[in-house]
Amino acid sequence: MAMKLRTSASFRAVATSSHIIQEYHTASFQTAAPSTILWWIRKLGYHAVTRPHPRADDWVILLDHTVKIGADKLFVIMGIRERSMDFTRPLRYEDVTPLWMSVGSHWNGPFIRDILLLLQQRLGRIKYAVGDYGSDIRKGLRLAGIAHVHDVTHRIALTLKTLYADDATFQTIMQRLARIRRRFWLSVAGHLFPPGQRTTSRYHNLRPLAEYGRQM
Repeated sequence: MAMKLRTSASFRAVATSSHIIQEYHTASFQTAAPSTILWWIRKLGYHAVTRPHPRADDWVILLDHTVKIGADKLFVIMGIRERSMDFTRPLRYEDVTPLWMSVGSHWNGPFIRDILLLLQQRLGRIKYAVGDYGSDIRKGLRLAGIAHVHDVTHRIALTLKTLYADDATFQTIMQRLARIRRRFWLSVAGHLFPPGQRTTSRYHNLRPLAEYGRQM
């Protein structure tokens, strides 16, 4: 299971690797099927979300929706104690712990408020929350009385959008890059075409385009 958690290997790849390890080592053990590894991971994830956490007055949460899957979106809240934060570096995934997961087709401010108030009953005081400025998240935090800090990634993206959305040179470059992708698609020069431009959150993804332009 450690191989799955610490690498990007698929469940089938982990199962196959365990067979290879058994072939080249004298130790004999029963290898796990991909479905078995999947169940182990699910159980570990369920434990991470439902296990009790210490009550404190310095919880900081990060909350957001996933991309829509069918008619539903997944709402996720991660948390960390402020006393555990190292402000000399960015947060890493292992620094935070999952606190809440919900799936729904419709989200609004009052629904998110109810989740946050229920979470505070379990955790103690939520000192502040970091998230984007989506109307439902913003309203839910306001109704729950929790301070809202706009996350730096979305803040920078909004600033870039203000700078470049109506810039003629920028728009011309984006159009040319799109034409290059269409022209080189499935051709011998396919390895040269630029990264795809995201339809949503486009201004989060300018760095790969800039690096492509400099390299070419």
